[in-house]
Amino acid sequence: MKCRTWMWTILVSLFAALAMSITLAAQAPSQQLRYTVFDMGTLGGPQSNVTAFAAVVNSQQAMVGGADTSTRDPNYPNFNGLLSQDPFTQHAVVTQHGTRTDLGTLPGGNSSFAGWINSSGTVVGSSENGSIDPITGTPEVRAVLWSHGTITNLGTLGGNESVALAVNTAGQVIGAAANAVPDNSSILGWGTQTRAFVYQNGAMQDLGTLGGTDAIAYINNDAGQVGGFSYTASGAGDPFVWTNGNMKDLGTLGGTSGSVNAINSTGQATGGSNLAGNGASHALFWDGNTLNDLGSIYGFRGGFSVGIWLNDAGAVVGQSQVSPVANHAVLWKNGATTDLGVLPGDDCSIAWGVNSGGQVVGASQICGGLAQHAVLWQNGQMFDLSNLLHGVKLVSAFYITDSGAIAAVGNLAAGGNGVITYTSKQHAYLLIPPGSDDKKGSFPATQNTELDTVNQMREMVRQRFHADIQPN
Repeated sequence: MKCRTWMWTILVSLFAALAMSITLAAQAPSQQLRYTVFDMGTLGGPQSNVTAFAAVVNSQQAMVGGADTSTRDPNYPNFNGLLSQDPFTQHAVVTQHGTRTDLGTLPGGNSSFAGWINSSGTVVGSSENGSIDPITGTPEVRAVLWSHGTITNLGTLGGNESVALAVNTAGQVIGAAANAVPDNSSILGWGTQTRAFVYQNGAMQDLGTLGGTDAIAYINNDAGQVGGFSYTASGAGDPFVWTNGNMKDLGTLGGTSGSVNAINSTGQATGGSNLAGNGASHALFWDGNTLNDLGSIYGFRGGFSVGIWLNDAGAVVGQSQVSPVANHAVLWKNGATTDLGVLPGDDCSIAWGVNSGGQVVGASQICGGLAQHAVLWQNGQMFDLSNLLHGVKLVSAFYITDSGAIAAVGNLAAGGNGVITYTSKQHAYLLIPPGSDDKKGSFPATQNTELDTVNQMREMVRQRFHADIQPN
């Protein structure tokens, strides 16, 4: 039976072009971390945001996401939630060294969003095209690529919708696109079959499926390998790695569903899979030949865990159940499982990214609560990033580059009479450590706005296609 497996909703959002240098004290008083912090800002509207477990920052310290404009969305609330979920139109943006660039939309489109940037500055994401999907009744969204100031519509596979989720250094774009075959239970609700694609040399290629109707490509590497999820002929959903025209079924850990969430340069992959009986799900690790169960801290054969990201050395980060009510950020490396723990007073955490140096970023919080803290784990210590900025509480760190630059989101402060409270209104921030080559490269500005007031901010939810994580 079909279900919309391996999709979930996460809170994200952000703030306006501002840079400052900040020192952060670690749990060990003798150590300090220092960052230059850039606020993504908005385009006149209330919020900006970045997506999780995606390469939203490149080696030239350019960060991509989406920022609200001051224009109300004429289609709200009947709009496409893949791009925005508040009443304002949103545009894809890139920010670098305090300069924000509006990447715009396809002709006629109201909203767009940028979800990945490669080392050469090529950006991919999605944009409305100005048409209404005759099947869904919502604005059509198309996979797009931004390069050298130009937006390119990548098209579809014969249907009405598509999304671009990643691009490698060679410019190969992957994602999901609708074909013209009717399918009322399509995985993204487009009304026709959803297919994984690779776009290169001006053409979109259907990667096929594992025998079923639908597939989604979530990730690719510089070798052209693609990871994702596909239905099988039996209706189950299996993780796959596609290489040179062959979609390899990685199988599952005994259950009927699984997905690849991340793949490194050597073709190793991680994600999640249900166990036999579908009563539990575990993080998986594909070593190129064998599918491995990374287990759960709360009982190897039971509980919950998921692999979210991995580096080129095969170190996997994600989340694991540690008790009947709590999940912790976890690092799996060289056959060992490390509980990364939580900040004092918290009991849940999640790891979103890991770089080549083994630095891990994520969030710590009270289980089931909204009081999150962005955190960094390095050299066996946990650093609380949440209080770096006055008037902003950084709530989650989503991505870290090999040079240590971090993409994070933060809630803005409100209140008066000397009492600071934090709203659900968010901005995105780029944290750059000293000596990280943060002056290399450039991205020309086409539009800038002034700092937004707290009263302009509104709550935003960004959807992302991946494992059905429930970060407590």
